Amino acid sequence: QSGKTFDLDFSVKVNTEKLNVSSGGSHLLGIAVRCSEYFAAITRTLLVNPTNFEKQAYAWMYSLHKKVVEFLVAGAVYQDVYRKAREELGRMPGMKPGVLERFSSNVGWATGLAFREKGAMLEEGCERKVVLPSTFVISVGLAPDKDGRGAIWYSETVLVEATNTEVLTARCASSPKDAFFEVDLQETDALEAPPAPPAPAPAKPAAPKAA
Repeated sequence: QSGKTFDLDFSVKVNTEKLNVSSGGSHLLGIAVRCSEYFAAITRTLLVNPTNFEKQAYAWMYSLHKKVVEFLVAGAVYQDVYRKAREELGRMPGMKPGVLERFSSNVGWATGLAFREKGAMLEEGCERKVVLPSTFVISVGLAPDKDGRGAIWYSETVLVEATNTEVLTARCASSPKDAFFEVDLQETDALEAPPAPPAPAPAKPAAPKAA
């Protein structure tokens, strides 16, 4: 997804709009797969010519994701994991008013033979408890601001066991240095501009008439 309209959900409908990778702003990439009857999913955000605040917001989501994984202990109530995530976000250094309003309505879900079940969401109102071992898609994000900028979506598939927690999709780069791209958009536009048509050949002088 790119542009100014985003939906931080794997159920987003496919459309025919073209991705404009040469424009500044957010570019969201996600994939969900099933292998041997089990599901996994991952999302990443690429920020082109991000503002300082967008860089900071990405760092918040990157740090918050690690915190949510730490909250997944045996017996933890799903809605409490979500509440603790919101509280953690509110304590992030440099936090600004309005950011929490853009925070995702859940921080993931339990996955496995079914990709996602309504009763297995890490969200407000879900009183299910974490049972180990379990596999989760842990997903944090920010919806775009009123100008359509700053959308961020970061998800990993995580296996949580009694003595070990493994981020199964961690090999795909996700650190801030891998997410920020500085592009000269004017130069990009010039490269993408269609070539000018060749100038017409000069007209040949008419041959002299025979006497």
